Amino acid sequence: MHEYGTSDFRFADPAARHIEEKDIPAVIELFKLNYGDDYAIPEFYDERWVKRGIYSDHIIWLVLEEAGEVIASGACVLDYGDANDQIGELGRLVVHPQRKGRGLGRRIINALLDATDDTVEFAFGEARTVHPLSQGLFEKAGFAPIGFLPQTYTFGESRESFVIYARLYGNGPALRRTAAPPRVIPEVAPLARHVLAAFGLTDALEVVDDCDVYP
Repeated sequence: MHEYGTSDFRFADPAARHIEEKDIPAVIELFKLNYGDDYAIPEFYDERWVKRGIYSDHIIWLVLEEAGEVIASGACVLDYGDANDQIGELGRLVVHPQRKGRGLGRRIINALLDATDDTVEFAFGEARTVHPLSQGLFEKAGFAPIGFLPQTYTFGESRESFVIYARLYGNGPALRRTAAPPRVIPEVAPLARHVLAAFGLTDALEVVDDCDVYP
């Protein structure tokens, strides 16, 4: 398989391609069509901010285009944690409201993971609790809910909570099956068991009253 970013790379989905400067107005319009003017991250409406994301070495930002129209957007941020952690944060996910129900969200996620190749073993993203479509997008792509962020972002005059979804890719499941059981404090154990079970991994834990912090 050819590496993403080389002239020989081809997406499995013919509608997928890297975002370009000419797409900035169309992507901003997708967010406005879905969220109006009160989106919690106003930077998404800033053309200069979007442009920086296009050229960032740490972001893979893609669009789906059909008949000359940008109908979906999605990005994978690769600088979350250390590079050796092989973590990818999925975001900037948006689908044209008149094209929903066609699996475009799942397609853009698959294209993003196609582009990351073996560099991402743990992918995660956030979904609004009041937006079932965004939750369904992750679930249809094989992601599992692993966390909850209460009253995290402001939308207009109200605050909203988010669900964290995640999925293991590549060697991720095998490496975590052979690793030593996680050591957690009692307060974390219920959540840790839920997350491991969601990934189809053993829920064996070493519960201790005190443990070393992550370096």
